[in-house]
Amino acid sequence: KEKLREEYPDEDVQLSEILPAGENGLPNRVMLTKVFLKTFLPEVNPENYPETTLAALNATDQSKVLFEALKNEWEAKESGQPVEQNAMFRQMIFQSLQEYLIETSDLEEGPGLPDDVLVRLNGEDIKVDDIWNIIKDQVSISDVRMAKQWIVNMTLLRRALADVWLSDEEAEAAYRAYSDPYKDSMFSVERVATMVKRYPTVQAYKEFRRVYDAYQRKIASELTPDRLKAFADERTKMLIGQTQVDVDIILLSAYDFKRQSWKENGWKQATQRAKDVVRQLVKDKADWDDVLEANSDFYDPPIPANFLGQLPPQKAKGRFRGMTRNGLMQQIDESEYWQFLNGKTISDYIFFEQEPGTTANPIRGPYGWYIPRLLRKNVAPDMVNLSEEQLIQMAEQDYTLLHLSQYAQELIAQNEVYGIE
Repeated sequence: KEKLREEYPDEDVQLSEILPAGENGLPNRVMLTKVFLKTFLPEVNPENYPETTLAALNATDQSKVLFEALKNEWEAKESGQPVEQNAMFRQMIFQSLQEYLIETSDLEEGPGLPDDVLVRLNGEDIKVDDIWNIIKDQVSISDVRMAKQWIVNMTLLRRALADVWLSDEEAEAAYRAYSDPYKDSMFSVERVATMVKRYPTVQAYKEFRRVYDAYQRKIASELTPDRLKAFADERTKMLIGQTQVDVDIILLSAYDFKRQSWKENGWKQATQRAKDVVRQLVKDKADWDDVLEANSDFYDPPIPANFLGQLPPQKAKGRFRGMTRNGLMQQIDESEYWQFLNGKTISDYIFFEQEPGTTANPIRGPYGWYIPRLLRKNVAPDMVNLSEEQLIQMAEQDYTLLHLSQYAQELIAQNEVYGIE
């Protein structure tokens, strides 16, 4: 706590916002991160790091560069020179260490393990019940709903794609071909899958890729250059940063961001609050800015003093300016995984359906109900900084994902699916 107070000297910042009490006395993510760093990256001469850390920071050319930078930083600090911490640099070190630990661990998961075993790590069985007893008080209605959506989507898609299904050998080869280019990049495919695309596990992402590849086989005749070029002009160019919007979004949240936990009866309360806000806007003709300021639950956590100016733009209670589609998805906690589960995103509605100057009805999203008012949308230029081949390749990926997500929703509508809510 003393260390955190050094990092957050502003007296208006309550430590409870940074380090809320963990459920069942368990440490929360901030504390776990602190312990992880203290274990593997102690405040000592980098030459004296633990063996595992030294191995990780000498495993690749990129990690060796980070290691040299760490040693230079230590020498500067020891000589009394001021050293400015860089959030991106710290994140890259953290990532390199995590990836090394993952790559050098023997992890078994998925089919083939006993039903009561979640994963087998370095020969040790991690039981489902053991993990469930730790996390059960932290699992929310939303977590359960998304798990049900995943089961439904994958079950129906496997059945519908049986005639184009990849064998185990084909699926493994396809995944290797997809993931190999990431090996020499800054981000591993595992990190992209779980941190960017937001799939719950790497295994889940591998299962998704098998479905994705099977669906691409199914629609192969649709993926003509002319169709993909038209699709790129209509949509893909907008996704790669050529179109930006200014949008206000009121979030009526079922989640308490300060306490980092779901509210009791949160969804019921959020639904009622959404109705109240609509009444204020429509019936009472209340001022939009006043309603947003009084009701929107978007939250900006405290920023450590050393990282001011280095972190992403703040949410400002839902006032988003100059946002690309992917940037907006990140800000409102949508993802490829969310799109796959639901068939659509709020961000896509704003970019491709909503007219500037209009306010939408409440839309259900990751943390509650979202009411967007689109203020401005620029027109995407005709030219993008990509070759035609690159643009067509990106259009093919986007086309496949979009239509696969919609296809899953069509299958749900055609079958007797119940119990998700």
